[in-house]
Amino acid sequence: MTTSVWEESTDCRGGTPIFNDRESTPPMPTQRKEKYLPDFIIGGAMKCGTSSMHAILSSREDVFIPEGEVHFFTLGDPIQSPETVKFDPERTVFNLNDEKKVEWYRSFFEGADSDQLIGEDSTTYLSSRVAPERIRELLPDVKLIFMLRNPVDRSLSHYRHLVMSGRATKTFEQTLVHDSSNLHLRSFYKPQLERYFRLFLRDQVKVVLFERFVEETQTVIDEVCSYLGFSDSIDLKEVETHANASWYPRWPKTYFAINYLLKGKMDRYRHHWPGDPSEYHTSDISFKERLLRSLLIRLRRRLPKQDSYPSMDDSLQERLTRLYARKNRGIGNLVEANVGKYWPFD
Repeated sequence: MTTSVWEESTDCRGGTPIFNDRESTPPMPTQRKEKYLPDFIIGGAMKCGTSSMHAILSSREDVFIPEGEVHFFTLGDPIQSPETVKFDPERTVFNLNDEKKVEWYRSFFEGADSDQLIGEDSTTYLSSRVAPERIRELLPDVKLIFMLRNPVDRSLSHYRHLVMSGRATKTFEQTLVHDSSNLHLRSFYKPQLERYFRLFLRDQVKVVLFERFVEETQTVIDEVCSYLGFSDSIDLKEVETHANASWYPRWPKTYFAINYLLKGKMDRYRHHWPGDPSEYHTSDISFKERLLRSLLIRLRRRLPKQDSYPSMDDSLQERLTRLYARKNRGIGNLVEANVGKYWPFD
């Protein structure tokens, strides 16, 4: 099994009846710039090269993508944005009639010039049940880019991200047993793509396989630039093509212990969502607790790291492959890509 890989890129132009049959969308850009709304969205999947795609497209002077993920269309989604469930509903409920929330979303794009194509990058959108209809309601002409990867590799890389960000306190195998919901869910691509194909035109959805992105990066970027309506592409000889590189702790048990001690003491989105933090967020803690938290974070940062991580047990890899093959059966036909060239199923 590979653990570091960038396939077939397709705009999903199959004749399958799941697609929306509205007339073709006009060329990009499609949104009115005075409203500061995206013309395209990189919507996932997580750990499939979306950060690299973001960085490469942002290197164009005629493209604007804000730093970081916005997660507007999963606001209040308890599955894909679970940190919102402890917040007051008024702050995190999704409501397009609430002008303050829409203005908050627009504020991420106010740095764009009138002649720039505006993009957004939020990896929770593909796997969310609520995001497709929300995106369709606000941005009916938006172009969507989804990146997929061998789901077994994706889940392992996702776990690695949870370790890095302080949210994993167990091994990969233990996490799959005790807290596997999103590790699995974000690798069930086929039903998630079908939700988008029911709501958007065929030429509004671009699917890129991560493995081909790695092998043929320039060709894939040429295709994506053409899909977005550009007459020229990006010369990757002058651009950093690998963003958000990951790592794994050399002493994982020590790292897990620190993550466990910090659990419940971090509030990463306290200042992200619209409105002001309230008592529903992480409560104020004593000076002693703040000092302990600070020391633990500093210690964790100083722990030695390594680029590689332990290989997966063969029996576990086989079980996961069977699971993901069943959940993604027929995905190659769905996206009209040679998935079987890179994945152990198609």
